[in-house]
Amino acid sequence: GLDAIPAFGPDALVLSLGFDASEHEPLGYLRVSADGFARAAERIAALRLPAAIVQEGGYDTERLGALLARFLGAYAA
Repeated sequence: GLDAIPAFGPDALVLSLGFDASEHEPLGYLRVSADGFARAAERIAALRLPAAIVQEGGYDTERLGALLARFLGAYAA
């Protein structure tokens, strides 16, 4: 989990942000809510490491923008 990252001592993170884990994805099974993505963003940001965030996955195009905005808002807070 995220708790192991500081022990590894990375200089930066590359985050593959897949919204196909969303609860709204018709083919998905992980069922992550917008709040869940926001909490993950907060935990990742708390590591205080430079990060490259690559958005991938997520096929419910009507919700992608809102999910990304929620994640980035929590990450930047």
